[in-house]
Formats: sequence, C-alpha cells, structure tokens
Amino acid sequence: MKNTKQIIDNHNKRILTEPMQIDNTTAAAAAAATIDNNKTCNCGQKKTCPLDGNCLQSSVIYQVTVTRKDNNTTEPYIGLTKNDFKTRYRNHTASFRHAKHRNSTELSKHIWTLRDNNIEHFISWRSPALIALAVQQLKQKM
Repeated sequence: MKNTKQIIDNHNKRILTEPMQIDNTTAAAAAAATIDNNKTCNCGQKKTCPLDGNCLQSSVIYQVTVTRKDNNTTEPYIGLTKNDFKTRYRNHTASFRHAKHRNSTELSKHIWTLRDNNIEHFISWRSPALIALAVQQLKQKM
C-alpha cells in the first residue's frame, strides 16, 4: 500500500506533466492561460517566490509547515489548489492579516491561535511534487 507522500507525489507529477484538456466551458479561461504558458512564476523578486519559481502552477498539492519559535515544534498543513498556487497563497496570507478571515481555513485558524497567544512563528511553503519534478529535470540535463 502506498503512503500519503507517494500518493501526493504521483498526483502532482501526473498533473504537472499531462497536457491540459479543454472542454467548451473552459475554452475562454484556457485561452487566457495560454498567453504565456511557459511562465511558471511572475513574482517581482524570484527569491521570495513561495514555491521557488513555480507559483503559477495549478492543481498543486502543497505543504505548509508552521514552526513555533518558542519551543521549535512544527505543525504541518497539507492543502490542494485547483487554481494557480499563487492565488491560493495570496488568499492564505490575506487570512493571516485580516481578522474577518481568521476562520476561513484550518491553517488561518492555527495562525490566529498563535497570534492571539503572542507566540512567534515561521511559515514555510513547499510542494513535494514540484521538488521531485525539478530534481528529475536536473537529472535529465546531466
């Protein structure tokens, strides 16, 4: 039986390597998306991209790790976005800043609990499949 990491990695790999199938209802959206379909990131500063230059990927399973600075414990959060990751990321970060969105996701609930208790924390974002894909591409270039 496959473990969760293998399932997530296989899903992301399949999504990122399959050509996009278009039906009539999404033709307009697909046309807009194909303007520059080679672009994987539009961050002004590539160093700050949450997914290391792959923030415009869609249908991505991602992992967020919240590390408490007071006792160095970590709390993982797994999420999935159908739209591009960057839109989902912006929604998450907005829910961290605005109290009216504090209950919009389990992640925002956790962040607000830490903030309410004055616990400093660090948030890191990654996509296991994108990391695996980058390693695979590097191996092919060698």
